[in-house]
Amino acid sequence: MADGDFWTPFCFFLVSVAYTIGWTAISSMLAFYKQLYGPQILLQLNTAFFLPSIPILLIQTQCDAQINRSLGIATATACRLFVGLGGSAIICALYPFYAESVPYLLWITAFLGVFSGIAFGSSYQLVAYFEPVNTVALTTGYVGSGPIVLLLELFLQVGPKPSVGQIVALFELVAAFTIAGLLAALGLLYSHWQALEVSDCATRQHLLPSKQPEVTVRPAAPCTSSPRRRHADRMPERRDSFATDRRGTSSSASSRLSQTALFSSGDSGSTLELNQQGSGLGLAHPHSQLSIQTERAASIGSMLGWPVSPHASELDKLLAEPPSEPSASRIMTGIWPAAFSLFLSVGTSILVFPFFTFVPTSGWLGSMLPQVLFAARTIADIVGRLIPRTDCISTRWGMVAAGLVKTGITPLFFCYLAAGLAWRSDIMAIAYIFIFWLMSGYINTCAYLVAPEWASLGGSAKAGALMALTFQTACLIALFLAFALEDLAKSIVQEQPRNLLQDLAPSLTPL
Repeated sequence: MADGDFWTPFCFFLVSVAYTIGWTAISSMLAFYKQLYGPQILLQLNTAFFLPSIPILLIQTQCDAQINRSLGIATATACRLFVGLGGSAIICALYPFYAESVPYLLWITAFLGVFSGIAFGSSYQLVAYFEPVNTVALTTGYVGSGPIVLLLELFLQVGPKPSVGQIVALFELVAAFTIAGLLAALGLLYSHWQALEVSDCATRQHLLPSKQPEVTVRPAAPCTSSPRRRHADRMPERRDSFATDRRGTSSSASSRLSQTALFSSGDSGSTLELNQQGSGLGLAHPHSQLSIQTERAASIGSMLGWPVSPHASELDKLLAEPPSEPSASRIMTGIWPAAFSLFLSVGTSILVFPFFTFVPTSGWLGSMLPQVLFAARTIADIVGRLIPRTDCISTRWGMVAAGLVKTGITPLFFCYLAAGLAWRSDIMAIAYIFIFWLMSGYINTCAYLVAPEWASLGGSAKAGALMALTFQTACLIALFLAFALEDLAKSIVQEQPRNLLQDLAPSLTPL
């Protein structure tokens, strides 16, 4: 990505906000739903949202590659994001009118989960073609919807007992943000359309050969001057303009180059040209490691103004054979530390989150405590997702260790739920949630950054889909475990003596 290019990361941020803001708005109304339907409603809503997305992501993992080959990566992604974000916008607009009872509330939340899942999986496949800073923007947008919802609720003065008009206004604004994300996605694809198609074509060619086609360098026109020296060892090697430093360091100089690859069919003179005008697009081909022989020849040819030509028979074979993409199991073999750490981090977060409404208050915040915990969770998650830009976990065992550490501190939350009155402290609860989600944001973003780098050749986009599937699977398994703990949490809440200061909670100002 060229220095100063703000548009592409901002678009990815808006896309992520668009498919999360609806669910964030629903889950932010913890106190309201708890009063209406009891503390178990948040757990039911989580299940309704995440369960339908698992089949969607499984289908995407298996079928998206074939659809991309048929329609092209840009067209296929545009269709998926249009369906996912467009459907999410419609659901958000209709939500206030169909959430009057628990069954309707759960059904409309489930439909929101379906459309959000489509956009979620597609966005992480798309970002694999771009530089790492865009991955950070995408993961930050996943929780960036939290502050947006909080600001909307402050603007509309939504309290623990919102009116019908406030709920309608909130979700219509949420639908507007979702539409804005859809427009940003379409604008992003439009501005990178040609580069994406070229990148997808190059990916297929790089996947093919275990043996590279023999490459010769010939002058583009009759050469009348004296022969030129063609020693590869004296020529500086050039990387494909799609190549990028996966640590997040942009190579702006190479991204401005106009890349042209000419494949000539022997003496026939017919030429297949792939041209990508580099204007700081920030597009990073995830599989741009050419063989050294081909790369050096391409370097010589481009420096001397000569096209690079494989022999005709090899070119025909290259274009005729279908690309052999790595299997999901092979990709998972390379990215399993990142997937494992993501699974633990997401699973523990989802396990803890539904029990915000069960956290006992010391009386300082009263019934507002769940909303304050939600705000602390959101802020910490955003801060944690920004840290990997400068300090990212880069080793496999480092990723595994980070996930295990976060898992190890999870039982402290449930110990606090069962603790006696003497141990209750709203400040302590807020501090724990902040640290817990700071780790969550950091681990999740690191996992998404390193997974494409650890994937097999040709598997970065599918690695993104597998990581999205891992995310949703962790959510679902954690929710099943939360259901098992729900009765225990209920019994703990029923045994706790009521604090008289809770009656004053509606008059307290949210922090």
